[in-house]
Amino acid sequence: MRKVDLIIFFLFFTITLSGQNIQSSKWNIENNSNSIYEGLSNTQITFKGGLVLETSDKDKFGGLSALWVSNDGKRLVAISDYSSKQNFNIENRSRWFQFDLFYDENQNLINADIDKKGQFLDFEKEVISGEIESLAWNHNTLYISFDEDNKLFSYDISCIKSGEKRCTPIDTFELDNFPKRHNAGIEALTLTQENHLLAIYEKNTGQKSREAWLLNPETGSIKKMNYIASLEDIKGATTLQSGDILILEKTYNGETTFRLSLIKKKDLNSRTIIPDEIITTPESKLLDNFEGIASYSINGKEYVIIITDDNGDRNKNQKTLLFHFELYLNKN
Repeated sequence: MRKVDLIIFFLFFTITLSGQNIQSSKWNIENNSNSIYEGLSNTQITFKGGLVLETSDKDKFGGLSALWVSNDGKRLVAISDYSSKQNFNIENRSRWFQFDLFYDENQNLINADIDKKGQFLDFEKEVISGEIESLAWNHNTLYISFDEDNKLFSYDISCIKSGEKRCTPIDTFELDNFPKRHNAGIEALTLTQENHLLAIYEKNTGQKSREAWLLNPETGSIKKMNYIASLEDIKGATTLQSGDILILEKTYNGETTFRLSLIKKKDLNSRTIIPDEIITTPESKLLDNFEGIASYSINGKEYVIIITDDNGDRNKNQKTLLFHFELYLNKN
């Protein structure tokens, strides 16, 4: 690569968004080890650009733990899990942020720009105290789940589409036989092609099995299942065009490794789900606390976006990373 091309490739972007100073910079592979960069791609998936999202006031932006992306990949909604457990200011809890995403001619992610933002309320029209951990979305309704709680809330999708500042729930669902483990809950939530909610419990120390539920929001019927994990935490889920489901797993202990695993659509009929590995990254301090995942398709190609929670409500020195990938699952 020519020197001038390198200068352009590692160009640093600084942007001011919605009255909030946020810097969006390319995740600079020039300063990262080749092993990590190469470890983000294989024959089934290719890394297609990453961003670092930073702000001078981490109280107002961060903790992004749940993710949705539009069918064309141009709009993204992320939810903050900033929580009252850390005495966090109420005006910054349970925020949602809508971004415009920008790509180059090769569909590499190059920039993100906040377009709208708001907050989620509970049934008493009070701001939810925090710890929103996952998000699922169809044409009319969005669903959210929480840490250490068996409840799922649903909202009319028009709230975010119209740019309302505060979203009020329309219904609630409860998962039965819900385990009570510290700092754990439903962090993987997605709508299947049949419009059922697949929910997977985050962790079970020392065990590979995780509790999972398949909930029909129309009838309230629930099927209980077990998901067999490979890493410590189950952090997100997204349904692909095929009806297969991509799962984000992660182990974070100062260094991070994450794994993307595939549940075949037909395996949702089973009581025990053993997913297929797509990729597992090497451990690295250059990665971070990945917690959200979403997917989209355009021009016959399928893409995945993942995001990190910077734990800003805990005063951790972490970053918000936004990574973009292209999938090649139907080409093998």
